[in-house]
Amino acid sequence: MLTLNYDKHHDVLYLGVADNNNSYGSDFDNNINIFRDIDTDCITGFIIFGFMSKFVTHTLPPITEPFPIDYRNDVLPHIN
Repeated sequence: MLTLNYDKHHDVLYLGVADNNNSYGSDFDNNINIFRDIDTDCITGFIIFGFMSKFVTHTLPPITEPFPIDYRNDVLPHIN
């Protein structure tokens, strides 16, 4: 399950990878928040601040959990 919501005005990508009804957020690094399930601690989503800026400068960190996400193929076609 992959859900995307991109705020172009603020350059923020909301990326859901699982049901996030029971999640908490924590700062990770480089203006990225990771959301995890409270009970299992599994990753349920991400918020990436400055997404497009990071994409064009090749400074986005790889997302490999819970499954690999290719920004160019999995994200960009759905937000432009």
